[in-house]
Amino acid sequence: MKFLSYRSPSFPQGVVGLLDASERKVTPLLFPNGRPVSTLQLLIEDWETVGERLLPARPEEEVASVEVLAPLRGRDVLCVGKNYKEHADEFHQSGYDSSDKKAQPDFPVIFTKRATSIVGHNATIYPHPKVTRSLDYEGNWE
Repeated sequence: MKFLSYRSPSFPQGVVGLLDASERKVTPLLFPNGRPVSTLQLLIEDWETVGERLLPARPEEEVASVEVLAPLRGRDVLCVGKNYKEHADEFHQSGYDSSDKKAQPDFPVIFTKRATSIVGHNATIYPHPKVTRSLDYEGNWE
């Protein structure tokens, strides 16, 4: 199962939907009480009790016609950096790494991402031109 957090005219506040096998259509989901699944956080928190009892809602929509939202909205995220060898080596060689003298750290590298910096697929990213000339990303929805 692949879930997608999105916004559309039918769900202007955002909803969680289930992607079809082609990943071209999304069907909004309802909790057993008929309430839309508004965030993935709620779905994760309630999964043990409602996971098998989620209900499909309408309308099924084309993914290309909806605004894909960040998976977890409105929360800061605690992250672990340099958590796999290729990324640790890449970061160490970039010239930006002042956290350790070697590529693979002896201790976890912990950092946060503000909720405002976590965006959905194809969302406009403010480049902060007074702070940096380059941007980095942590992943994508595919």
